[in-house]
Amino acid sequence: MEIQRLAAIPLFAFWLAWEAQARRSLALATAAGSVLAFAVATKPNTALALPPFLVLLLWDRAWRRRGLVSAVAGAALVSGTLLLAYRDVLSELWASVVTYHRVARNTPDVIDKTHELVTFLNWRTPFAWLVVAGGAWLLLGAVE
Repeated sequence: MEIQRLAAIPLFAFWLAWEAQARRSLALATAAGSVLAFAVATKPNTALALPPFLVLLLWDRAWRRRGLVSAVAGAALVSGTLLLAYRDVLSELWASVVTYHRVARNTPDVIDKTHELVTFLNWRTPFAWLVVAGGAWLLLGAVE
């Protein structure tokens, strides 16, 4: 259930990016970037939302530079705020997340990694279908 709730955060970022592009709103693009940065900070797996997110922002040639700069500014604001807030414990966070997972590579396999990769996208959630739709949209846009 927690994973499904976390999937709502990138979906909200997608919606904001869609509305930002449709309305040519720099404020909405900034909000979209900040929400996506928050999602990635909360659950790094949500970085998979970045390609379709970029497709949404970069779709319209006339608006893509301003929209992208605004989204990056929003992401930088959230990232900077989190780095500032946790500046005293960054080394402990790094050790507990990155170093732990590096050491965990040496442990014996207890699960089938192929199964994990195949079932990574839960097809019962909108996020998986949005990833597929974003990829298709990207390919169709590249063909044109």
